[in-house]
Amino acid sequence: MGTIRLGGRHGTRTQRQARSRNARGSNRSKYGGHCGRQTEQAPCPGREGRMSRPIGKTLQSRILNPAIGLLLLAIPFCGAAPPPAPVEFRGAWVHYQDYVSAAAVSRTVAKAKRLGLNALLPLANHPDNLMFRSTLQPLNKKVQKGFDPLLELAKAAHAEGIEVHPYFLTLNGKLNGVGTKLAKFRMLDRAGKTSSDWLCPTHPEVRQYFVQLVTDCLYAGVDGVQLDYIRYPDDARFCYCAACRAAFKAESGMDPIAFAPQSRPTLAQLQDCRDRPGYREWSAWRRQQVTQLAKELSDAVRAKRPGTKVSAAAGTQEVDQFHVFRDGAAWLRAGLVDFLCPMMYVVDEEAFRTRAAAELLALRPQEYGSLFSGLPAYKLRGSPQRLVEHVASAREFGFGGVCLFPLEYLDESAVRALSDGPFQEPAVLPWRAAAASRPVAPQRTPEDFCRLGLVYKQTGDLERAKLSFYAALALDPKHADSLHRLAWTLAAMQPAGAAAPCFERFLAVEPEGVRADEARAALERLRQPAGAPTNPQ
Repeated sequence: MGTIRLGGRHGTRTQRQARSRNARGSNRSKYGGHCGRQTEQAPCPGREGRMSRPIGKTLQSRILNPAIGLLLLAIPFCGAAPPPAPVEFRGAWVHYQDYVSAAAVSRTVAKAKRLGLNALLPLANHPDNLMFRSTLQPLNKKVQKGFDPLLELAKAAHAEGIEVHPYFLTLNGKLNGVGTKLAKFRMLDRAGKTSSDWLCPTHPEVRQYFVQLVTDCLYAGVDGVQLDYIRYPDDARFCYCAACRAAFKAESGMDPIAFAPQSRPTLAQLQDCRDRPGYREWSAWRRQQVTQLAKELSDAVRAKRPGTKVSAAAGTQEVDQFHVFRDGAAWLRAGLVDFLCPMMYVVDEEAFRTRAAAELLALRPQEYGSLFSGLPAYKLRGSPQRLVEHVASAREFGFGGVCLFPLEYLDESAVRALSDGPFQEPAVLPWRAAAASRPVAPQRTPEDFCRLGLVYKQTGDLERAKLSFYAALALDPKHADSLHRLAWTLAAMQPAGAAAPCFERFLAVEPEGVRADEARAALERLRQPAGAPTNPQ
């Protein structure tokens, strides 16, 4: 689809860049994701809501629907771009090579300091050995004898005021090497075939293993731990192992094999079947297995070392709930995690802004600061200005910070662009700052909601498009663009006749012009038994 400019009222990209340069003064200009991470994106993000009553005679009566009130709390958007925030998370993920020795630790901490970072997230358990001492797995073979990588990194980083939050590859057993050690607990499809060593969280043995592994690292004095790959593979054919089938049948009376897909379903197919009886409950049950693992890990870490932050490399998009069976927004609200880092690995700036809006859709404004945007340094080598733009957009949308992936891909030009630009002033981590000093969530406008509705409409998600337009009209009942878009959206839904009052309302606001002529023609067609009008757009 064409990219829609969210927050476009702030000017063109060139104008925004010029303002960014003026604000900050002079600006000098191995791994594809987290160990081969696939970017988790989808065209239909956000929370789905439904109207609890049919369309009434007046638009204003419909706007007061409780679902719309919830949406108003959930959808964020841009106000005037704030100045560089003195309170924010500035982190970078670090591969094991960058702290495998004393010299590597020194280089990494020095680079982080020059960048203006206040957090490092080192990879703790890849490949099939560790970067800290544990009885479960051996130390990485490349570590010098007598050297404790995680401990030494924490000491050096703390000396410079930088926190350390090691991240753990969990259920992806192929990446962390545990898939062979716990082979009998691997996920299976309906035919009994494995899923590239992904581990099934239904088994208590799997959960207990990761609880011990993650808590074993706490001796190093780390400030937090992050959970990565804490989800199912992006393939809804899993898991149909005997333990999953028996447990689900005991709870629901249904055998999930009855609605197991024969082949790998597409996102569109998952959208179609997610609310079907049986499959809906099966999806919720699988989400609960992942949530239980997150809960046990979080509880164990906090019990062993109170005050330790727990986070996940995950987002909040609704598609995650039925695609990889993870619900990041629910984890945040339940307090299972202190923050989330959605991997927003998008190069184009306008696409990045659209993704930012989608990530925030499921949250209330006061929750935006608990999301720290993952930025794709590995995709933007040689494009430091684009990184600067992404940081500015994340701030504008109210994110609490950013995290760069990975540190090793930030060359000298990127270091200069960030340290001379958005990271020029030292930042305080959100949990170390007084509540009054935290950035205020940006204000939302009818235009913001209207733009988001158009994005959803172009992706075919008419339900969320409708709710976005209603949200705009709750702020301004006479917003002509939103009335126009909403009328045509309703005309494309069933029953199409529900669009008539909206067309009438639009004509009362904009009685002349091409759009008004089209609206009158649509009304005439709606009054005939022939069916719904065709959107001239």
